[in-house]
Amino acid sequence: MSAPVTINVVVHATAVAEPFHDPHAAADETVGHLRTRVLQAFELSDDPSYRLQLDKKDLTDMTVTLGQLAGPGRSLQLKLLKQVTQGAS
Repeated sequence: MSAPVTINVVVHATAVAEPFHDPHAAADETVGHLRTRVLQAFELSDDPSYRLQLDKKDLTDMTVTLGQLAGPGRSLQLKLLKQVTQGAS
């Protein structure tokens, strides 16, 4: 039996000094689940204005798997950003 496929995931956030790093994230983990884990690791609330980006593109489909995003490279460098709406309190 072969070992499960894993993805090396690093998520940077502007307001946090150290990035989130999971060198063994499951390839079948969804973007939505990863987002939840990252917010918890950074001790941030589950605010919809937080979004993950890959290559400056928002990841809006929370059902896409890390394996689908990483492809054969099995590595992801993501950013966590908070969308700020002017005039919002």
